[in-house]
Amino acid sequence: MNTNTALFLAIVHCISAHNEDLCTGLRNQLQEHCSLPESGVIIEGRIGKAGPQGPPGKVNYTLVQEKIEEIYQKFEVRMDNRVDQKTETCSSQIKLLEKRFNSLLTGCEKVSKYGALSWNGTGGIFNIYPDNPQQSIEVYCDLTSDGGGWTVFQRRMDGSVDFYRGWNEYVNGFGEKNKEFWLGLETIHQLTKNGNYELRVDIGNWEGERRYAQYGTFSIAGSNDNYRLTVGDYSGTAGDSMTPRSNGQQFTTKDRDNDGSGGNCAVEWSGAWWYEKCHVSNLNGIYLVGGTGATSKNVAWYHWGNNHVYSFKFTEIKFRRKQN
Repeated sequence: MNTNTALFLAIVHCISAHNEDLCTGLRNQLQEHCSLPESGVIIEGRIGKAGPQGPPGKVNYTLVQEKIEEIYQKFEVRMDNRVDQKTETCSSQIKLLEKRFNSLLTGCEKVSKYGALSWNGTGGIFNIYPDNPQQSIEVYCDLTSDGGGWTVFQRRMDGSVDFYRGWNEYVNGFGEKNKEFWLGLETIHQLTKNGNYELRVDIGNWEGERRYAQYGTFSIAGSNDNYRLTVGDYSGTAGDSMTPRSNGQQFTTKDRDNDGSGGNCAVEWSGAWWYEKCHVSNLNGIYLVGGTGATSKNVAWYHWGNNHVYSFKFTEIKFRRKQN
């Protein structure tokens, strides 16, 4: 039996017998035979991140902790980078979907009540995107009258807003869109400059009756032509008080006289309108509570009753793209 075999059998016997004296003697023989260092002396290079258990190495827990922290930090960086990449990708996809969705909402003909900023049961305020899917215009849409799809540009209902105003205010608009308001001549022009549109005027009296005038032809020119009105092809129940004196006329306000009379019809009749010499409708005139005792300076629509001595309680003027 050679020395290595004898040592091996002795080690096995030591381990199985748990004999401390035998193991101590065996260690002395191993040191002589293998030139091992004394107990407590660590061989250089054996202290690692998690060296072998017991002599001749021992666990350096400081390095273990440092290594764990290093691995965690690298993992955290990788996860942050992945999250940032996913967030950027999702954000780009959301913007693309939003752009595609907005490009469909070119007018009140395309909206749904579920997309309303506010809703009152028959209509509401919406953002539409007529020219640019990233640039919205806030409008009031009537989704009920004659199938809906109407963009409202004027409403009178309680006299809370003064409509006897100057040119710039009528160009830019005023009031609140769910109350009394005027959308603005420039906005009306921009929304109707492409395509064919129709016009509807809803009127209500103080006795609770509602009538309407609808026109199959409607357009408004730009600022270089003082927002000239083209309107025709009447149908409805209120009578035609637009075509006779307003068709083909430029818009007139108290400080911008574009009518065909010798004076300024807006000043004479306390309104702002497409006057000729001067009018059979004056829906931006002075609001008169109760309606009776009115003059042509009030909210007039001559062909409902064939007179100028009644001021109406409710008016709403709106347009929509014509159906093919």
